[in-house]
Amino acid sequence: MKPSKIKQARLTLGFTQQKISGIMGIHIKLWQKWEQGSQGISAAPAMFLRLILVLAKMGILEKCLKRIENDNTKKL
Repeated sequence: MKPSKIKQARLTLGFTQQKISGIMGIHIKLWQKWEQGSQGISAAPAMFLRLILVLAKMGILEKCLKRIENDNTKKL
């Protein structure tokens, strides 16, 4: 996935670098490297980003994120 596509995905979602990196479970500096093209994105994170975009297009991303957050807090 090209850096321009990575940045466009984030902008399409309306997310800050901080928010998208938090959702993906990575450090913001890694996200910035992907957007700048100084480090390539591997297959698994690229697929996860595509999944996030699909969920957003379906209108269920926020619901899914809340469900994940609720499930994680219950395990604590």
